[in-house]
Formats: sequence, C-alpha cells, structure tokens
Amino acid sequence: MPYSEITSKSKDLSIQELKKLIGSILSSVDYGSIYCRNQTFSGLYRARQHEQIDGESDKYSFTNEKEFWNPPECVIKKIGRCNNIEESMFYCSNQFETAIVEVRPQANKFITVANFLPHKRDNQLPSFRIKPNCIQHLKKIKDFKSCIADYNLSERNSEFIKVDNLLDDLFTEIVQEDEAHKYKITNAITQCMLHTKLVNENGDQYSMNGMIYPSIADNLQSINILMKPIYVINHYYINCLQTFKVLEVTKKNIKVQLVRNGSLKGKKEHPSEQLDIFWHPKFDGPIENIKF
Repeated sequence: MPYSEITSKSKDLSIQELKKLIGSILSSVDYGSIYCRNQTFSGLYRARQHEQIDGESDKYSFTNEKEFWNPPECVIKKIGRCNNIEESMFYCSNQFETAIVEVRPQANKFITVANFLPHKRDNQLPSFRIKPNCIQHLKKIKDFKSCIADYNLSERNSEFIKVDNLLDDLFTEIVQEDEAHKYKITNAITQCMLHTKLVNENGDQYSMNGMIYPSIADNLQSINILMKPIYVINHYYINCLQTFKVLEVTKKNIKVQLVRNGSLKGKKEHPSEQLDIFWHPKFDGPIENIKF
C-alpha cells in the first residue's frame, strides 16, 4: 500500500492495523536496526501550560512534583503524537525553549518548565537504549550528532530515504484538533520502534527505553525525547522549576516573563516518591523572546 494511501485511510484504520502496515515498511528498509548505545543527555525539560500562576484554578494549585511528571493514564482522554488514550508516556525536550514551544503557548496563560537531571551512579550518567527517528533531519541538528554520527546515509537506498522523509513529515507536522486521526500513524510507528527487541552477544534480550525525533520548533534545531516513564522515574529527578507568564504569541515569536521559581522539599527515600514543592516569592523577572 503506498504511503499516501496509508495516510488517507488512517481515519478508518485502527492503530493495530496501521502498525502492521508500518511495520512491514520499516522492516523492508531495515529502519528498525538502528540502535544508539550509551547515548546520554545532561538534562531534560518538560513544560506544562496552566491558567493561573499557581495552577489551573483557585481550587487547583500545583503543590507537588507529580504535576510535572508524565500524567496518570486515567486523565489522558485524547490521543497524542506518540501515545494512545489512557497511555502515559514521558515527553520532554533537550532545550527549555523547545519545551515551551511544544505546549503551543497562549497569551496571558502561564507555563511552568521542569528541569530534570540524571542521577550519577559510580560517576556515570545513565545510558539510553533509544530509537532515533527521522535520521536525515537529526543529522542536521547543531550540537546533537552523537547518536547518529556514524550512521552513513550513503549506504542506504532510495527506498530508505523515502521512508525517512515520510517519518519526518509525520513527526514534525502541526496537527490540528480535527486531524487527530493522523496521530494514529505516529502511534503505530512509535509502537514499532519501542517494541523492537535487541539481543546482545550473550543472547540476552532488551527492549527500547525511548525514542528521539525532531521538534516542531525546527528553527531551534533541537529534539524531542520520548521515554517510557519507569526509566525516567528511576534515573532522573527534578532539579528546579520556573514559571513564566506568556506575554505575546505570534507566528514566529513567543514573549515570556519569568515570574517565580520553585524547588523540591526534602530528599527522596525512593525514586517513585513525589515531593512537595517550595515556591519562592513571585517577582517580575526578565523577559525573553523565543523565536521558532
């Protein structure tokens, strides 16, 4: 089935049906064999947009770090780019500006950005078993080439390039509210990518921890990172939080003002523990223009 036909039929096909079609396409070009070993990120950024500086409403303020991790499955009522309804995944970016752009800011609302840092064990950062998606695009991103630096596109045929271009179009498209069916295709691709099993020299099987793909904020030259929540919970912690007021939004620019800082109270006894937040006094901080 041609790629254009898969896209046009995504309204009627289920994710599982699309997964079978996409899986055969990925297998035919050996896309699923890409494995980035020992890939590390020094920090992750995740943003949440809300109505008031303290939270969603007078009756719903953000007092605990749980508000800035991946949401519980029961509250996920819409399909996302890489998750189905009632499926929780950890979306984040490698730059805080990108995290802000990705939530599609609205003027006069507030955005809180959480900065996650990795726990070091034996002075080593955690390693990712990840799938890079949209290889050609990733290779063009400034300061991010370690994952795909040795991937030689000249060794790939035209069919692989065609598939890679298709994935790039799908993962960087801004999908409107009435086009949510397009997310069924990227969900199918995500499942194909994350369910790939890797086998080491001892015959041990490993699954993927996550996937990377280009951000829709293309001019920022940054990436989005999708992780299975359990991996992030076990290996990362919230370092700090910053709340911004959205002053202005245009087609190419977002103007935000820093209005408060936050930090976690106490020390975790277990990675799954969720601490309360200490919000520092509100203030009128610097204004920043984010171009995209």
